[in-house]
Amino acid sequence: DSLRELLRGCSEPLPGGGRALRGAAANDGLAMVEMLLARGVDATRIGVGRWVLHPEMSRMLVAHGGHIAADGAWIGHCCTGNQGRRDDPAYVLALLQHGAGANDWRVQSGVSATALHYAAKAGFVKTIAVLRQHGTDPHARDSRGRRPLDWLQEAAKSVDRERVRQALA
Repeated sequence: DSLRELLRGCSEPLPGGGRALRGAAANDGLAMVEMLLARGVDATRIGVGRWVLHPEMSRMLVAHGGHIAADGAWIGHCCTGNQGRRDDPAYVLALLQHGAGANDWRVQSGVSATALHYAAKAGFVKTIAVLRQHGTDPHARDSRGRRPLDWLQEAAKSVDRERVRQALA
């Protein structure tokens, strides 16, 4: 109701519409997403988010041009152990179904590497399985010539290295 009231006083194009759309999607605000799209907010810039896991919302956003860019930015959201992220194969699969590519590259600190490199270092065995099922190359070399298995050497002590090796094999 509050959003409906706010929208009455706004002209089109809606100022800050993309930001509002990302916020609504991030908070499972299906009705808000629908209202914003009806007002012409550009869904093509929705970007990476857990909206891909919400069937109704993802159908709506995709119908309005929403997708995950194949620029590798998605890798930081699900294939690293940073910021308390966990092995979430359902999220990775949904991202792949919405435009991410299993062989996309991410540039971080001057090094280019695939999602598989990051998942190996994080010890995300289930994510590795999803990436492998989607054709990622376990022998791909990063921009410094290292394979995903080589990244495992930099993994935290808590990573089950044997399980990662098996997943990469």
